[in-house]
Amino acid sequence: MTGLLIDIDLPGRGVRIELAVPAGQTCALIGPNGAGKSSVLEAVIGVLPPASGRIELAGRALDAPGVRVPVHRRRIGWLAQRPLLFEHMDVAANVAFGSQGHGRGRAAARRRAASELERVGAAELADRLPWQLSGGQAQRVAIARALASDPGALLLDEPLATIDVQGAAEIRQVLAERLQQAGRPALLVTHDLVDLWRLADRVVVLERGRVVADGAVADVLRRPRHQFLASLGGRNLLAGRAVDAEALRAGDLVVQGLAAAPLRVGTATLGLIDPAAIAVHLRHPEGSPRNVWPAVVRVVERRGDGVRLGCLAGGQTLAVDLTLAAVAELGLVPGLEVFLSVKASQVQLYPR
Repeated sequence: MTGLLIDIDLPGRGVRIELAVPAGQTCALIGPNGAGKSSVLEAVIGVLPPASGRIELAGRALDAPGVRVPVHRRRIGWLAQRPLLFEHMDVAANVAFGSQGHGRGRAAARRRAASELERVGAAELADRLPWQLSGGQAQRVAIARALASDPGALLLDEPLATIDVQGAAEIRQVLAERLQQAGRPALLVTHDLVDLWRLADRVVVLERGRVVADGAVADVLRRPRHQFLASLGGRNLLAGRAVDAEALRAGDLVVQGLAAAPLRVGTATLGLIDPAAIAVHLRHPEGSPRNVWPAVVRVVERRGDGVRLGCLAGGQTLAVDLTLAAVAELGLVPGLEVFLSVKASQVQLYPR
């Protein structure tokens, strides 16, 4: 195995995971809070010893029966939410530090630091101290530092979470290029859909410490089978059973939709609905919608230029996206009884 192999048990954290990440692949670990993502990173970096199993990097055991390589000898690059630069060192010294720690002489480490700073567009920052940097500049330096030590693998723990939108877009571009050029296995923890599309080759979904989905980003997100994945993409996911070839029952809702192939009655089925496809009415609507459900507005939440409603219909919670004007015109407030409608052509059905 030329990449990263993880096959570990962390009973104290409720995690049992087996995962192989080839060299050159960026694998995103996603899941709800408490799913075990950070625990996996901590085990790989070496601060959380597994109870059993093994971790290997390029065929070298880092954790195995009778083997435990200390953190500073694992050759793992770490990029966290905050850059964690040494405040008493200038940028060049910060980037060179890890490289020197892995055996390079001072002059060679400085040359490598200069090269990495150039690659991330931060060469002009070499003489500055960390307190003189913006958040985006500091994260560029952190990327350079992580790669300057020639790590065998990279761990990225929500590296763009604390940077503003414009800065995050710029750093995301830099990071995507460097990940592709580096040719190392990388694990990325993120809650940002843009990070998945831009940085990851593969996505692994964790729930309660177990892998519940694994595949190419587009494949996993196109037909999500878990509520977390659907919500990450901003969509409603209804789970139930088929009641005919193109309908499912979820709770008390019967949902008509489109299926790639006729559904078999009684089979576990999922329905995917975009919140913007759902219309809200004060009275039962006339016309063609095949799906009309009585509902109660539970939440009214401003989101940018629009509003996200949380509605309860047939025991199911549905997100609905409307304009500010529509919310004002309808007088939508929590507790109001309404009708929701969505065309069957806007509902994607598929077997679970």
